[in-house]
Parts: sequence; structure tokens; C-alpha cells
Amino acid sequence: MFALLFRFPCGRYHATPWGRHVNEGAVAWPPEPYRILRALIATWHRKADKTRWSEPALHRLIETLAASAPVYRLPEAVHAHTRHYMPQGSLEGGRERTSLVFDAFYRVDPDAELVAAWPDSTLDADSFALAAHLASLIGYLGRAESIVVARAVDHVEGELPVAPHAPIAPGLTGADVLTPLTAARYAETRPSLLAQNRDKPGSKGRLAFEATVPLALTDALQVETSQLQAMGWSRPPAARLLRYARPEVGPQSPIHRSRPARPDDPSRFSVARFVLAGRPLPPITDAVKIGEVFRRALMARVDEPVPAVLSGRDEAGAPLRDPRHAHAFFLSEDHDEDGFIDHLVLYARPGLDRSVRRAAESLRALWINDRPARGREEEETDIGRREWRVALEGFGTPAQFDNCALLQPSQTWVSVTPYLRPLHLKGGDPLEETCRMIRAECKGRGWHSPQITLDGAGAGRNIRVGGHTRNVLAFHRFRSRRGLTQPDRTGLALRLEFPEGISGPMALGFGCHFGLGLFRAV
Repeated sequence: MFALLFRFPCGRYHATPWGRHVNEGAVAWPPEPYRILRALIATWHRKADKTRWSEPALHRLIETLAASAPVYRLPEAVHAHTRHYMPQGSLEGGRERTSLVFDAFYRVDPDAELVAAWPDSTLDADSFALAAHLASLIGYLGRAESIVVARAVDHVEGELPVAPHAPIAPGLTGADVLTPLTAARYAETRPSLLAQNRDKPGSKGRLAFEATVPLALTDALQVETSQLQAMGWSRPPAARLLRYARPEVGPQSPIHRSRPARPDDPSRFSVARFVLAGRPLPPITDAVKIGEVFRRALMARVDEPVPAVLSGRDEAGAPLRDPRHAHAFFLSEDHDEDGFIDHLVLYARPGLDRSVRRAAESLRALWINDRPARGREEEETDIGRREWRVALEGFGTPAQFDNCALLQPSQTWVSVTPYLRPLHLKGGDPLEETCRMIRAECKGRGWHSPQITLDGAGAGRNIRVGGHTRNVLAFHRFRSRRGLTQPDRTGLALRLEFPEGISGPMALGFGCHFGLGLFRAV
């Protein structure tokens, strides 16, 4: 017996089967013998000690392994993928043109070994030494992301259940696996393969075609895939398909499918932070617009009824009246302080349950359709549409996002967006009444009473944005909800000093759940 043992230290195996497109999400499993022998050949060319092992020795090893089909023992696997929007270097409809690409792979235990064994093959000492030498030098199997550690052995304990032509029992599925022809079979079929050149009569076309069907089997296994496809081969001429029965692979481990679900603990995840990407990014002066769109996008991704933590309403549809503001905040963050929103923060004091986290994970984009010009209300148009891509950075608690100025603990907080009073003035000094409202709101949230001063130049009318000062009137200060009473339409820039550190986020006053009255830690 001869066997190769593979371990994937990154826990991933990437390989697209022959004839399949990468966006089909298919993974070649088990690893095809054709792929394994090509990996040995490539390793000999690039890394082997050629002073010790000559090319004839390589041919002898490859032809010995091609003489029979291997059997396998496969580790437990889970089918997974990532998605990438690859830029195409051009614009379409005023936006950068992208192409969606799927990167499918099987997730495996990094310590588990995949066994490919040839029970009917016995290598002589020199061939086994060459095989062991090449196996130790293989860097990856499949695509370059499939980093591998391999070794050769002459004995394997235990069963090798994945075999060609085995019956398809329950829990198993059939897989067509690309396997090299034997050297004798290849030599026998080569004349008929060459005879398929009738539609390429020119000398240039004939030579290119014949290059895909070289004399030796080992040389035939080295022909590049691009050459084979250019000559119209639907399958490598030196290969055949064998039907293997292997375990079914799905998006969840069989062990996890049978394991009872662990009770959800929303308190472990009070924050979800997202990265916002696009050109141009929305300005921080539009924070309340983005906050409202952010909320609608998340609510559209949860099942009915929408959780109160997102809707801010009870079962009867009435707004929640909670002085601790336990429902979610949809906040915009200008992390690099250039004046544009580059992150989004979802925060809820009691935590985000599983349904909300699933909605957050599925969020891919936000967009705003600005109001069309008069007379064009009935036309379907993308003019005025602004769209941004969204990627979830992670879940956690505020302390786990220590690089976010909205979530850091601090004694001093300064305005990022204007603070708008949540109540009407009663005729007294406006600043004193405003301070009373702020202190009452801080008390309701369990914070100490802060010292409050007007921030920036202009008696609290200017906020520092992107290295410049912007008047509070430059900010969008209104909710889109119709019929909403708004006691304050101007706003103030404030500085709050607490006697001890307060953990963020800190958003106070009218519209605070959508990004108005937002403060950052100093």
C-alpha cells in the first residue's frame, strides 16, 4: 500500500471541479487523483532535488500511481463560501461596475487528516523516497488558498470507506471524480485522440492540438488547463471520470445538526459595528438620514412581528416610553474624522437577539432615493439614487470596540451632531432649561449629572467636522416621519463633563436613536 495524508492547517479546502464555474459554488471532494498527481509533478519541477531524482524517476512514480484509483478517508466537512464584489475598472449608471464572485470552500478541522490511499500500489524504495520528498514540499492542494501539510506512508490503520463504484447508501452522495488514465490505456487511446484533429487542418492548429496529447502520460498530465480549453477539450484527454460514493456535505456539520441549540444570550452582543463603503460616502451632516435608512434596512430583514428592540414600539404599536432608552440606536460614525460616515453602529442596551444578528449579517447595502425633480415623480429612474456597500465588522460589547470614539469610556464628550431639545421651552432661560433636560435624561440612563458647556465658537452653534467648523444649521435636523412633533429645530453643540468615566454610545435629545444629539469621547 501507498498513501498520502493531507492536513489543511487553515481549516479550508478550495478546489473547483473540472468543467464547473467558480460561481457555481462546487468543491471537488474528494480531491481528485488527477489533481494530486499534478501537484506531485509541479512540486518536482519547482522544488525537488533533481540531482537525486531524475525525470524518469518522476515518470515511474506517476505511472505507478495512475495504474489504480485511490480510496479515501475524508474528514468531516462543512460547505461554506465568501462573496466578493470585484471592481471592473469602469462606471455603469454613474457607479463603479462590479462583478459578484463566489469563493466556495469546505471547512475542515485543521488537525484532521485526509487520507488518499492506493491499496494495490507498492512502491520500491527509491520511488517511495521520491514520493515522500515531494509530499513534504507540497505547499497547497487545489487553489492557492488551500494551504496543506502532506506526508507519505506505506500503511494506514482503519477503514477507507470512500471508493469508486461503491453503492450510494443513505447519507452518501455520488461524486464524479477526475482520475488519470493508466499509462497503458493512454497509449492505447492516444491515436484516436489525435484523430479528433480533423477540424484543425492548418499546421499551427495541428501543432497546438498535438501539444495537448503528448507521448508520455506524465507529460499529458502537465498540460495547462488553458491549453486544453483553447483546443476544445471537454475533459483532459489523459483523464476519465470515476463515480465515488462520499458523505453528503452541507452548510452545517452533522454533529451540530443533531446537537440541541444553545440558549441565546443577547446580552453578549449589545453592539454591531459595520463598515460603510462607496464613493462618495455620505457626509456626517446627513447622520439622521443614514440612521433612518439603516433602521429600515434591518427591519426589512427580520420576520414579522418586528422585534421591539428595532421598531421601538410595543405589541400595540405604541412608541416605547422607557427612560433608559433600551431599544436600538442606529448611529453614524466618522471614524477617521474627515467629515464622512465610514462606519455604522447598532447599539441596544439589553442586547441583540439571534433574529436581529441574522438581519445584521445579511445586510449588504444601503441606498437613498433623493426626491426627483418636479414633474418626474411618476418616472422610474435611478437619478438621485445614492448607494453604499455595507459589511459587518462584528458583534460584541462597547468595551470590545475600543477604537471607536462613540463607544469608548470617557469623562468628556463633545458633539458630533447637534443636540435638539426633546421638550418645548417653558419660558425660562433657554440654556438652563436645556441643561435640566440633559441632566434628567442622563439620570434616566443611570449616569451621573454632567457639567454642560457650549462647545466650539459661536456660542454652541459650530461643530468641528473634517478639520473645519460647520454651523449646526448645516446638519440635517429633521426626521422623515410625518406628523412628528419637534420642539427644537435648530440645535446646539455641547460639551459634557462627567465626574467619572461613562461608556458610550452617548446620544441625547430629539432623534437621538437615529444619530442626532450624538457625542464622541475625548
